[in-house]
Amino acid sequence: METTRLFDVANGLFIRIATDDHYIKDAPIKKGTLAWAQSIGNHYSAKNFKDPLEFRPERWEKECDELNPYAYMGFGGGPRSCIGKHLAMLSTKIALVNFVRRYERFEVPEEITLITNFLYEAKPYAATFVKNSK
Repeated sequence: METTRLFDVANGLFIRIATDDHYIKDAPIKKGTLAWAQSIGNHYSAKNFKDPLEFRPERWEKECDELNPYAYMGFGGGPRSCIGKHLAMLSTKIALVNFVRRYERFEVPEEITLITNFLYEAKPYAATFVKNSK
């Protein structure tokens, strides 16, 4: 979850069209206006996460009990959240377990450069994988 908090693959997919006139504080939103909510603002907010720009996977072990349920929106939130969230989380865990079982170690470059298009992607880089001897 920490990776998708920092590099949200679905950032900007929360697009709605206002069905009525609204105000957010003093800002008017007219009926028919395209509203685009970006979850990355929540993910990088110091109000929601201590040291929000740091990669700290351990933050999800304890801090998530007191976390606002809409602070992390990697899969959306509320009744319109992603229907595939649980499948995605389970698939990721299974892939990670299989990877760790198959390789005793792997080495990647110190830094990986990400390219921001519609989705994040990594520039090609060389990695070394050493298979388990078992």
